[in-house]
Amino acid sequence: MKLTLSEGINGCTIITCTLGKDDNTPELSIQSLMPLPLNQQITVIIPADKRFNTTSFCDALKRYRPDKIIVAGMEEMDLLSENFQYQHYTSPQAFYGSAQKSEFFHENILVFETDKYRFKNAFLDSKIRHTKLEVNFDALAENIRYFQSKLKPNVQLMALVKAFSYGSGSYEVACLMQLLGVDYLGVAASDEGISLRRSGITLPIVVLTPELDNVAETISYNLEPEIHNIRSLNTFVEAVNQVGLVGYPIHVKIDSGMHRQGFEMNDIDELASIIRKNESIEVASAFTHLAATDEEKHDDFTRQQLNTFAEVSQALEDKLGCKFIRHALNSAGIERFPEGQFDMVRLGIGMYGGSTVSQAQTRVVSTLRSVVTQIKDITPNDTVGYGRIGEVKKHTRIAVVPIGYADGLNRRLSNGVGKFMINGQPAPIIGNICMDLTMTDITGLDVKEGDEVIIFGDEPTIFELADKLGTITYEILTSVAARVKRVYTFTEKLFSL
Repeated sequence: MKLTLSEGINGCTIITCTLGKDDNTPELSIQSLMPLPLNQQITVIIPADKRFNTTSFCDALKRYRPDKIIVAGMEEMDLLSENFQYQHYTSPQAFYGSAQKSEFFHENILVFETDKYRFKNAFLDSKIRHTKLEVNFDALAENIRYFQSKLKPNVQLMALVKAFSYGSGSYEVACLMQLLGVDYLGVAASDEGISLRRSGITLPIVVLTPELDNVAETISYNLEPEIHNIRSLNTFVEAVNQVGLVGYPIHVKIDSGMHRQGFEMNDIDELASIIRKNESIEVASAFTHLAATDEEKHDDFTRQQLNTFAEVSQALEDKLGCKFIRHALNSAGIERFPEGQFDMVRLGIGMYGGSTVSQAQTRVVSTLRSVVTQIKDITPNDTVGYGRIGEVKKHTRIAVVPIGYADGLNRRLSNGVGKFMINGQPAPIIGNICMDLTMTDITGLDVKEGDEVIIFGDEPTIFELADKLGTITYEILTSVAARVKRVYTFTEKLFSL
């Protein structure tokens, strides 16, 4: 049983459950609705297949009270008919040939498919492109559990979903975080948090780099801001006082040595004085940002940062006369500095499979895929692509792939620097990467039009690409453009992780 989740038309979310010949309990996959905030309508699309015409499937379906059921096919579905009213089409083709896209609006749509009945997902999908980023929810959940296994009892976890969840998709990943029971979500900007709230996410959300010009919206959507200087504190206090709230949570940033943002020891008296005078706010947490937890040569500096943070945060606690959550560690820090766990940790790149420390322990989460759309034979002494840098010295066969730098494929991978994997075979990039297309050398390879292409995943990995480009895995993941379709895969295993 394979499940995928993707963005649908008109604000819908599509979950497709594909049953194999031996999958006789489709009711188990109804759990796939669990990661979704069920504040939207639910539509279920079912093939006329005896596996769905059972008491157990009907009972499972009743628990989720779908607003609309659509059945396609000719097989008798008497039990389903007795329990539900539904729209009936003679085949999937009749469904997408007759239904109107305007009938589906901000719904969670669960689509069942079998070998016999395949629904044309292009009818429901919001993005119809060959290039897609596939995000493995099972792997993401396993990565989170791995890092949680490193934590001492009662240490909380903040999952970072900023920057479109490091390119993986904000709302969908946030839904998974709710399912897995993390304690906080972290976003960079208020707009990211507002979007999650509008989508039904209820977890506490910390805004790590809030803007001062939309404080009112931050408050109205119950987002908890980072406060890093007196100006931002006063601005936020004024806004909270205007709406008459008491004890609104803030998160105090402490500069322990990275020297980017935050309060230092000589700021604590003024900071504490303002907080004590204003019952409208209270410190939910104090935290710091460590500069180099993944580099052993800087371990002494990291320990110095942890000591500085402990001293400054303790001074703030003493001045305020109250306790609050303290957190310092990032992904690499969780693995390498257990003494710095304090009350909470912040997990980012590690859960997305990009930690430089835990490559052997974490699973690949994201795979960027495309297809071969054309194959061409190039004669000797001809060239390929812009600028004619793809010089051909012998008879060469190339494959054209619909991905380019507008999709986030770095142009510095052009002309032999980078490679794709096609049918498990390395195909070097030839010529310059274009905005929407890339050419690869497939001379001597068994490749045909329509074959799948792996840009990154198990091979080549995001670590390999980062090394070639002289950058970090964060940039590889966050560079994947919004126009690239995101598809989320998972199995029943997800619900036991």
